[in-house]
Amino acid sequence: MIGKHATLRPYATPDAKAVAKALEDEALLRWLAALPVPLDQDACDKYLQFLGDPEVYASVICVDDVPVGSVSLGTELSFWITCEFHGQGLGLWAVRDFLEQLPAIIETVTACCMRDNRSAIAILTRLGFDCAESPFRRFSFAHGHAVDFLRYHLRRPGMATACEKTVEDERK
Repeated sequence: MIGKHATLRPYATPDAKAVAKALEDEALLRWLAALPVPLDQDACDKYLQFLGDPEVYASVICVDDVPVGSVSLGTELSFWITCEFHGQGLGLWAVRDFLEQLPAIIETVTACCMRDNRSAIAILTRLGFDCAESPFRRFSFAHGHAVDFLRYHLRRPGMATACEKTVEDERK
């Protein structure tokens, strides 16, 4: 990434075209269990709606202002980055930055990844996530059958306490 400028910013509707283009890469889609391979228009539209949902925290990872990945938190943390930028530390940086920007009221973050996804496991582990249990099977639209997953949890100590203290201070 020498000479490139990386940013993380909230997802916005104008990002949809670049995100959809990035998701055309079947090598990337194989790691995203919630999306089919190849990605059809209906599934792509639903995913973009998910990113735009006001109840979902969603950011795009940009390189030179072009979206090349996403980090989101709905029920679970989800993240991906185009294959071109794998292995360069961009995913780790983006997920760390995303977690730091989450509201303090979010005390625990859960993430699941395919058992074979060494990159996602490395990112989650380096950021302090604990593997919560033994592998479990979940259907993967990308694979068309159930595959092994791992579930991770990150407890953000003091976040809820800090938020509660702020609310108490505002009441005074």
